[in-house]
Amino acid sequence: MSFPTKAEQIEKNPFWRRFIAALCVFVGLAGLGGSSYQRSHFNSQIAQLVADDEKLVKDNDKLVTSTSNLVGTTNTMVTDFGILMPQVTTLDARVAELDVKIAAAKQNHDAPLVAKLEAKEDAARKQADETAKKLLLSMAPSLIDSLEQSQQSWEWDEHNRYLFYYRDLERARWDKKSKEEIQKIQDAWTEQKAEISDRHRSQMRDALVNANYLRERMARTLTETEKDKAATAMFEKILKGDFDQRDLNQVTFYLRDLAKRLAGTQPTS
Repeated sequence: MSFPTKAEQIEKNPFWRRFIAALCVFVGLAGLGGSSYQRSHFNSQIAQLVADDEKLVKDNDKLVTSTSNLVGTTNTMVTDFGILMPQVTTLDARVAELDVKIAAAKQNHDAPLVAKLEAKEDAARKQADETAKKLLLSMAPSLIDSLEQSQQSWEWDEHNRYLFYYRDLERARWDKKSKEEIQKIQDAWTEQKAEISDRHRSQMRDALVNANYLRERMARTLTETEKDKAATAMFEKILKGDFDQRDLNQVTFYLRDLAKRLAGTQPTS
């Protein structure tokens, strides 16, 4: 049967005319609904990005406030370090000097002098350890807070950049950009993320060097645990610049634990 003949039969049959009309309306509505859904879905994604941006602004405001509060504790930390650190250095030098004298006395087989020098060395080492305890317990809270603030700044900086990346990626997909153009957006995000990480690692280096010095110094006054051994390996990796935000979380957790252990060994006055 030819198409014109079939069309004529449909035109003369009321049932088929109404059925085809209803079918056309249904297909049209379905297409409109699908388009509306896609548009609504995209708009909801953009709205979520805007909401995330607003949340980010609030988080940044909180960071500014926290950073301002940190200034006071940082000043205290610097003051304590300036007072106590020279004492620790002087006492450590005194212990090293006594080691040399003890070795010389032993070579001369001067037992009384060896005993006298060893007593002095023991007293100097205890004094150095107690001063170092005070240093860590004074500095630990501010140092840990500073590291945590730096980690949060890194996290928020990366999150902020990710929002823009996600927005650009969704728009590119919505506009049906080529695979090459989408890949360029993804490659740019990879480079930006690496740049953010490198910048924050560089900014935190001095604080991590100080944290490692305090960790090493305090390890001399405490019985070594498996956590301490793991921390040694972790800091070796970190000081080479090989660390991420999860490593920073482990550092702050360990330092808090170390400070608690140290406070428990500190004699009451």
